Amino acid sequence: ADLASLRLLCGLAQELAHLPLLVQVTLRDTEAPSDASRTELLGQILGHRNTERVALDRLTEAEVSEYATVRLGTVDVELGHAVFARSEGNPFFMVELLRSYGPSASPRNENLALSGPVLDVVRRRIRRLTDDARQSLLAAAVIGREFDVGLLAAITGRDASALIEILDVARATQVIREVAERPGHFAFGHDILRSALVEGLSPCGRSELHLRVAQALERRHPTGDGVPRPALVHHLLAALPMGDIPTAVDCALRAAQAASTIGAHADAAAVLRRALAALDLSPDPDPRLRSLLLFGLARCARAMGSGDFMDVFNEAVCIARGHGVAEVLVLAGTYMSPTPGSPTMPGAREVLEAAQRSLPPERKDLGAEVLAHLAWTPPHSMDAAEAVAFVDQAEVLARESGSARALASALAAKLYLVTGPDASDVGEALFDRVDRIAAAHPSFHRPAWAAHSNFTRMVVALGRGDLAAMGRAAGRLGSAAQELKNVQLQWHHDRVRVVQQMNLGAFSGIGDALTTLRLRGVQLGVQRAEETYLADLFVLRRETAGTDLLVPLADAIALEEGYPAPSLARTIRALAEAGAHGRARTALRQMAGAGLERLPHDRDYLATLAHLAVASVVTGCLDEAARLYELLEPYSLLYAADISLHADGSVARFLGIVASAQGRR
Repeated sequence: ADLASLRLLCGLAQELAHLPLLVQVTLRDTEAPSDASRTELLGQILGHRNTERVALDRLTEAEVSEYATVRLGTVDVELGHAVFARSEGNPFFMVELLRSYGPSASPRNENLALSGPVLDVVRRRIRRLTDDARQSLLAAAVIGREFDVGLLAAITGRDASALIEILDVARATQVIREVAERPGHFAFGHDILRSALVEGLSPCGRSELHLRVAQALERRHPTGDGVPRPALVHHLLAALPMGDIPTAVDCALRAAQAASTIGAHADAAAVLRRALAALDLSPDPDPRLRSLLLFGLARCARAMGSGDFMDVFNEAVCIARGHGVAEVLVLAGTYMSPTPGSPTMPGAREVLEAAQRSLPPERKDLGAEVLAHLAWTPPHSMDAAEAVAFVDQAEVLARESGSARALASALAAKLYLVTGPDASDVGEALFDRVDRIAAAHPSFHRPAWAAHSNFTRMVVALGRGDLAAMGRAAGRLGSAAQELKNVQLQWHHDRVRVVQQMNLGAFSGIGDALTTLRLRGVQLGVQRAEETYLADLFVLRRETAGTDLLVPLADAIALEEGYPAPSLARTIRALAEAGAHGRARTALRQMAGAGLERLPHDRDYLATLAHLAVASVVTGCLDEAARLYELLEPYSLLYAADISLHADGSVARFLGIVASAQGRR
């Protein structure tokens, strides 16, 4: 307002109490008075006893969504949230974001943007500031939405006290505001203000400022070989091609690994994608870094259930094998064969052996991990002498290396071997020991251990006929899945709950539950989700409908590479019961020919023998049945149980099936 209008208002304020008059005046707090006279008059008006000030707060998310609904007709939750996030409740920005849209043309979230004229309004507001204030705010905008005077001083070369005076003009017009309870910290009044400043910089100027910020942050919080702060990673990557590309990418990799460890998989994946793009700027990209980035991205994709997991994973393995990147081959091989008794990914043994060949002698820690995983990977897992030898070597190397993670891997492999029917108290002691190591060392692959330890506890409990103990272990598996934010681990927990109902004979609704699990598993990229569904459906039909409905499933049953002994035995039994006697007989005799007596007496041993015993009877392989009877007979008081967790019955029951086929009582 001009001086004359302000003087009129000032005089009118004196008389308002005696007049039937309401005067409404609007005042922007984003524009400072242009001279001292206006400042004095405004102070008199606003401070007068007849004046009441009503501050207009920004709109809430619910109010923004309500406006969007009126404007567009229908608005989903995500769009309403996007409009609110972009406008931050500022009515002017909210209206302008939706100005071009209506009921017949609703915007996509990513297309929400302010037009050029609106941004010009924002830029004019910034241009009213002094040159010193604008230059300081340009540097502050690169730092981020919030900044502190100390960091700003470090990158501008100005004295901190002088900066506070310079910024006071911007604070007075609400371009920036002080952050409560954090002296010396400021934040931009709206992120659009910050964006407008950043967009006004040349690419070269922007990169230079990002590099200065990164250097200042590194001086303030030296990282060394530790986990870099997210802000440092952001500025190192944003500064490129200025700065050192390998250093920036390595920092990003370490930050992403730390984020993934605490379950922030989406954040980790975003950093890894930026790092991969940064690596492309190098004239000679490091294959080790690229394969590590791709492996990390694949692991995030797997945890989030993303469909591109296999493509990214295979690219990482291909680069690692082509360049002999032992570190990545170890990570990939152990990932492909993560837990004992479960089907491995195709090619797991070959990748583990490639890792073993590529490792330098001094990396005893990684050598121990490879040996531990080879011990439970077919075909080594089907030969007791080989499996025990691998585990013993792994334990020796782990102790020599002093690596707690390597020792945990070796003990996990040992645990699988000692929790069979001949188990003693050593199994529980090993559980406790590896639990302590896993809890104390975040680098230990916790999802794999959570699956291995709790599945082993469930199998052991089922082998004793203790369904309550199995339920407690299932509960721990579910808690681990939630804590780690791992959707695939959660899928396995949900499947265990369905199988528990089947074990109790509660089959109502199980078919639908299995179908739901199958669809979810495929969507999440769960390894062998289709095969797991088929195996569970087979048990359901066998228990509820008899063998007639098993025959149509025969063609869908596959004997694939990477099946360990329990999965292979269960599949052979399924083929036999589905009427595919020729295929079952051939597979049974191949497995028996390799030496049933050589099988480790591991966690899944009794179930392996029990399934083969049924298959041998159904297919008329009575010589194999006699051998299986002898192997099962010492354990007649126990139950057959394996990683599938189906309650197949007592060993005595299977002995009876074989005895009946042989004409014995």
